[in-house]
Amino acid sequence: KNEPNIPDCGIEKFEFVVAMQGKNKVLLRAAKSLGLYRLVQHSSSPCWKSAYDENVESGTDYTLDISEKRMSDIFESFLGAAYLIDPTISIGLLNEVGSCFPEFDEGSTHWFMARGSMKYDGFPFIEHPDWDREMKRLHQILHSAQHIFPSFEKNASGFCQHLGTLTNLPNIIDGLQSDSYSTILLKCALFDYSFADDEYESTSEDLWLERLAIMREKIFHVGNASLQLKVVEALYHRYLGTTSGDIHLQKICVLSMDSLAYVFVKNGFHKFLFDRNANEILSFQTIMEEADELGSEEWERRGGWILPGGIEEFQKRIEGTHIVLPRYPGLAAGRIFGRKKKLNESITNDLQFSMKCIFGALVLSLGLEKAWTLFLPVFLELLVLSPEELRKCYAGISPMVSHYSKGRH
Repeated sequence: KNEPNIPDCGIEKFEFVVAMQGKNKVLLRAAKSLGLYRLVQHSSSPCWKSAYDENVESGTDYTLDISEKRMSDIFESFLGAAYLIDPTISIGLLNEVGSCFPEFDEGSTHWFMARGSMKYDGFPFIEHPDWDREMKRLHQILHSAQHIFPSFEKNASGFCQHLGTLTNLPNIIDGLQSDSYSTILLKCALFDYSFADDEYESTSEDLWLERLAIMREKIFHVGNASLQLKVVEALYHRYLGTTSGDIHLQKICVLSMDSLAYVFVKNGFHKFLFDRNANEILSFQTIMEEADELGSEEWERRGGWILPGGIEEFQKRIEGTHIVLPRYPGLAAGRIFGRKKKLNESITNDLQFSMKCIFGALVLSLGLEKAWTLFLPVFLELLVLSPEELRKCYAGISPMVSHYSKGRH
């Protein structure tokens, strides 16, 4: 009775899935449907206590009382393990999650069906009529907005060329530029115009541009989830001996709003946004310049980088890449150097949002692996410090390193 209404349009179901997929009750249903509770083993310590009303037999003299939250966490761990073994295995688990979504009309079951992981290939829009029609509609809108169409073309083309310069991966960039759906997605990702403003509300065709903004929000959800997945996966493989607390610290340091806004502007991505002269961008640039000056002073005392050994140590850690020097002196473990508190979200939100939109467009166009290959050079500098190095180097500089303790293995 209290389940939310589900839109009957394939496009609109997207946001519903995003909102529902991580809820504890949905994951709990999926875990129970799979019989996952039968596989849970206890340690030698006493059982978990909770209000969960199902006694779960463990196969020994013990009985486990597992809370809903704990069971949903176990399911997420199970899903993570499946992905690390083989992403295709995780598809079946995702479909089990989908089967636990509420029905959207009488008698409908299993309306959610994951088709693939998009690990190596982009989304097959042409195989899905709703999405294919939407992409063609967006193509028409882009070409009909004659007064700003040149800006879309220039921004998308310029971004691809710039990304090619940063990554030195011309084959992937060429593939991105040659696919019509990819260019549509990228143009939507770079369209950061706010319809709260009224500069472009003078003509009727501008109202159609809102459809680009709606698609951009959907791309954001893809980018947000995908970027977290790839960053955590990279950290997991790079630091096998770390605890969950360690990985959480590292993830926050890479993906905080301050970090993403800094990386976005530092790499010049803001130059290709539709609203590139927004006040928030100008404000952030001023803050970044001040932080870079402070951070550079600290780096100089240590030989040109935050770790002892300076630039030489940095180059050892990024050997085999085309990166030569560290470039982010103004970042301090998830915070802007010289500031203990995070920046006002009115300054950073649009920038980090745009970063995730762009990554989402790349994932939908190229697949997870190629998208991450393009973005790895941008984030690598933030991945080469271990949890203990972060805690030691930024003690007293960033409060983040004291907020997230090591935790248990």
